[in-house]
Amino acid sequence: MICCWSTSRAAHRAEQDRAAARGGARATTLRTTYRAELTDPRAFARWAWENAHDELIGHLTTMAERRTAAGFRDLPGVTLREDRKAI
Repeated sequence: MICCWSTSRAAHRAEQDRAAARGGARATTLRTTYRAELTDPRAFARWAWENAHDELIGHLTTMAERRTAAGFRDLPGVTLREDRKAI
């Protein structure tokens, strides 16, 4: 007869056990990582506008500066400032 104490102890031990591959001189464990895949850009842009506004403005500013440096002059929502520098 198996008592409930030993089965719960075995279940706890199995729950705490990590997946590992052993062999040779060292063991390798598995690590869970996450990767974002953008599936609805508009929904994410709405979320960013509400929750990360300053960061989004920084990215948009960088994007506008790159486009301006590449020769674009008519970007909606962007005012171009002309600076003259002696070189």
